[in-house]
Amino acid sequence: MGNSQVGDSDISGRLYEEMLKNQVKADILTHNASILGLCEEGKAKKAAYLVKELDKENLVPNAASFSALIYGQCMKKNSGRALHIYQSMIRSGCNPNEHTFNMLISNFCKNEDYLLSRDEG
Repeated sequence: MGNSQVGDSDISGRLYEEMLKNQVKADILTHNASILGLCEEGKAKKAAYLVKELDKENLVPNAASFSALIYGQCMKKNSGRALHIYQSMIRSGCNPNEHTFNMLISNFCKNEDYLLSRDEG
């Protein structure tokens, strides 16, 4: 999904602190990059926390935010959790994009979760 390397979240964290120090406000794109980087490093819980904290900065998670969280769960082969995040995305009024659907379908097929996708959808 992205091009982050292991350990990049440490660097992005330092850059974020530098932004704050220089009074540069992070936008949703900045946060989405951090969320994706954390997910790629297997830190899905930390990424989910970051999404929940967006409202403190008057930001709203978008399709890329949710897709990154779904991606993090797909990497862990946690289809049920990925589907739960997708459902939360829908409930929040955020429309999934083609990438979101491709990720979910691919994940269900790889993990042979055909029944899960039919039963919970």
